[in-house]
Amino acid sequence: MLELLVPVVLSIVVGALIGFFIKNKLIQNEVSQSGKKADEIIKNAHQEASKVIDEAKQKAKQRIQQASNEAKKQNDVVKNKSKQQERHFSEERFKIKQLISEQKDLEKLNSKKEQQLKSYETKITVREKELDEIIQEEVKKLEQISELNKEEAKKIIFNNFERQIKKDSYEYLTRTKEQAMENADREAKRIISMAIQRLAAEHTSDSTVSVVTLPNERMRGAIIGREGRNIKAFEEYTGVNIVFDDIPENIALSCFNPVKREIAKIAIKSLIQKNNFSPRNIEIAVKKATKVVDDSVRKAADDTLKHLGIRNVSREIRENLGKLKYRTSYGQNVLIHSIEVATLAGKMAAEMGYDPILAKRAGLLHDIGKAATGDAEGSHITLGADIAERAKEHPIVINCIFAHHDEAEPIHPISVLVTAADKISSSRPGARRDSVESYAQRIENLEKITDQFQGIRNVYAINAGREIRVIADANQINDLEANILSEDIADKIREELRFAGQIKVTVIREKKAVQLTDDPKNFYNNYRNKSFEKAIAS
Repeated sequence: MLELLVPVVLSIVVGALIGFFIKNKLIQNEVSQSGKKADEIIKNAHQEASKVIDEAKQKAKQRIQQASNEAKKQNDVVKNKSKQQERHFSEERFKIKQLISEQKDLEKLNSKKEQQLKSYETKITVREKELDEIIQEEVKKLEQISELNKEEAKKIIFNNFERQIKKDSYEYLTRTKEQAMENADREAKRIISMAIQRLAAEHTSDSTVSVVTLPNERMRGAIIGREGRNIKAFEEYTGVNIVFDDIPENIALSCFNPVKREIAKIAIKSLIQKNNFSPRNIEIAVKKATKVVDDSVRKAADDTLKHLGIRNVSREIRENLGKLKYRTSYGQNVLIHSIEVATLAGKMAAEMGYDPILAKRAGLLHDIGKAATGDAEGSHITLGADIAERAKEHPIVINCIFAHHDEAEPIHPISVLVTAADKISSSRPGARRDSVESYAQRIENLEKITDQFQGIRNVYAINAGREIRVIADANQINDLEANILSEDIADKIREELRFAGQIKVTVIREKKAVQLTDDPKNFYNNYRNKSFEKAIAS
């Protein structure tokens, strides 16, 4: 077995040695070939590098030549500019020298003029003294001639000057009135806000208080209750304040909401009649009064819609329409006013060929927002428009709500008719009341203010104090001064009086020339003229 393995191992070892030598020979051949290739690559690289270097040298020479040429050109330009600047500087130096010489000459002239001015000033002071003496002498002479002292003459001059200024200012105002009309909207809003502010207290006292008469003074104690529990319960259930009047038999119910005020009025009358005040009875009475008022509101709305023949009205509008029964404006019931406007607008629309039902609907709902003014913020116009929009009313109806107070332009003739009907219903005699005291006081104040001006013979306040008729003396006031007088009176009234709306001031200047046909003077003049003509003819 060993004899067989030995030759096999030897053959393997010999084969391995032979393979090693062969592989080593092959590696040496490859190394020699790669060395040759590397030498060739290096030679080629040296050749290419020499070419690149030669090209770079040529380009560098060209660029250096170009740069030198450009530098020469720039040097030439700089030299030319420097020469021009030197010339300019030399010219400026020459001019400065001339200016210095001229300034010296001017200083000499100024010194001479200053001396002359000083001499003139001395002469002027002397002349002023002389003129003052002459003026004083002339004033004394004028005072002796005119029999007026200096102060009286000043007053006459100032009065004449004031009249002339008024005339000139009035002419200027007439020219600028057209420009002022552009600001009329803003001025109107300011006047309206002032009127609202002036009338707020009076209107609040008239429209937010209801008076209830008590059978005796002891009823006050029953209303108040022990430790004030009855009055607290009543105000809590109704939302209305009880105010004790100066008159012992009267109490006032104060609240902005007229419906709540009516509920409180019915409830307290029921409690007074039964004379049984307690928190429990107050709650029961308020609930019964609320039901009575709700029924009255629904009935008022149904009767109104049936009377006018208006259908398809939403529930919200019905409720607010019925509430207008308890709403007043300057003493005029708003529901009755709305019915009047609807009737007038419907009749006018029928006469003009428009839809009378739509006109009635718009007239009835034009003040619907007044039913919600006590519970929500905003004017009755915006509140009414919101209610109408939620109810999906006709666009003309919504436009009438805005247009009847000039909040929007009319989009249809019905809007104009509703506005006209609203003014007719509001301005008819007896529609809106004013207290006798305030009316008399306004008339008296207007006449007092107007009587303060000169050149006035008579003053008449007409149209419930909405117009002042002034009869001017034609011998003291001319036509232009009459216009100025009307402006002055209007300004004085605007400053001193509180009023709503506007007051018209009319100044009437009239001069009559009267002559009788059988006047002896005319007879004598005619006779003299005729005799003179005969003498000339002869």
